[in-house]
Amino acid sequence: MYIGINVFPEQDPCVVPFIKNTKYSFIPLRGSAEFAAKYYNVTSEPENFLIDQTGKIVFKNFRITDTNHRTLELMISSLLQKGS
Repeated sequence: MYIGINVFPEQDPCVVPFIKNTKYSFIPLRGSAEFAAKYYNVTSEPENFLIDQTGKIVFKNFRITDTNHRTLELMISSLLQKGS
């Protein structure tokens, strides 16, 4: 599951239309910068994590671009293999 958390709810008027006009298929959840910093050590936005079924961060500090989608597929595959 992909979850996006918008830590700046005042940006909803921009974020929600952006999501609707792209190929993304998720709705951004609302959160706070304080929560993200406390529980996930987020120091800037956007920040990407892959979190396993137990809530443990397995991959972080990565960017997915048009040229490296395969990297994300491999990271997700490794998590799925560990979960089975």
